[in-house]
Amino acid sequence: MLLVLTGRIASGRVRVGDRIKVLQHEGGTAVNDSSLKVTRIEKRAGLGKVQLQAAVAGDVVSLAGAGDAAGIADTIAAPAVEQGLDPGPIDP
Repeated sequence: MLLVLTGRIASGRVRVGDRIKVLQHEGGTAVNDSSLKVTRIEKRAGLGKVQLQAAVAGDVVSLAGAGDAAGIADTIAAPAVEQGLDPGPIDP
């Protein structure tokens, strides 16, 4: 099953093929699995989607490649990043 994660890029850039890690909000743990790699980047364009090779800060994109390691309020980051983003309040 292909899990697609959607969110805004807070800083930097991401390209297809980049290694990533998941910084989980609950428990503060990091999933730094070397097999996590961006396999697809998509961006909305009107009613459809456009596949991209790269995206930059400010873009709202959908990423494939994190498997089922990430959930709501988690941070997807480069392997060098140690601190996840504050997700703010989440409605129950």
